[in-house]
Amino acid sequence: MKNTIFFIAFSFCLSAFAQQPVKTIAALAANDSKAHISFETTTIDFGKIKKDQPVEKEFPFTNTGTAPLIITSAHPSCSCTVPHSPTEAIQPGHKEFIKAGYNAHNLGTFVKTITVSSNADENNVVLTIKGEVVE
Repeated sequence: MKNTIFFIAFSFCLSAFAQQPVKTIAALAANDSKAHISFETTTIDFGKIKKDQPVEKEFPFTNTGTAPLIITSAHPSCSCTVPHSPTEAIQPGHKEFIKAGYNAHNLGTFVKTITVSSNADENNVVLTIKGEVVE
């Protein structure tokens, strides 16, 4: 009698575990969602700009991932470069931009960078601005 009860209880436990849904590769991939930042360009040439006249351009990008994209920081390589980045999460498929301003105090050519950090699969992206300051 004990063996029969044990066998019935054991069978019941096995059937309960057998009812767990099997996760497919597609389901696992859906749960592994990530943001992905895709810039249209990572280099902007300001060309020739006049001394002491600040200029600004935009780096457009799209969140091509499957999770919201959060820009955590945009650090310039010097204080003459001023970046402005979105403060709200960018939903998948949405387009935004990072503004890059340059304060042209010194004559000559320049090459400056902005390091953009985010929760995207590529954590850091380096954006480059360049140009020449003339009289």
